[in-house]
Amino acid sequence: MKEIDRLIEFYQAYMPKNVALVKDKERHAEVEQAIRDVAAFVYESDERAKVTVQPDDLTGSSIIVEIIADLVVIDMVDKFCDALRKADNFEIYAKTNGQVGLGLVFEKVFKPAPPKDEPFPEYYKDEE
Repeated sequence: MKEIDRLIEFYQAYMPKNVALVKDKERHAEVEQAIRDVAAFVYESDERAKVTVQPDDLTGSSIIVEIIADLVVIDMVDKFCDALRKADNFEIYAKTNGQVGLGLVFEKVFKPAPPKDEPFPEYYKDEE
């Protein structure tokens, strides 16, 4: 058997299965507020900053935020840090074009939906 065939067999046996995901209401609300807070701090120093929010295609349960700005000045460090504490990963990096990038990852924002044969728990339902 070729090495590639063994590798494919391994992935087929152990690869995660597709599951439907739903919002974790509490975590999602916490993350939304943290993103708004961090973006507000950045927009105060650069109103042309670009904020991109997207789900993590690899895990599906996380949200990735990328902020690109010309300048980031944080004058209320305590409030900024409070917002960052909600993130599971945070990085600041210099770009080669002179801009500054901020990357945030918020994990466990979505969770697997319950099986179809079980009743849908109240905590999964969105508020009307």
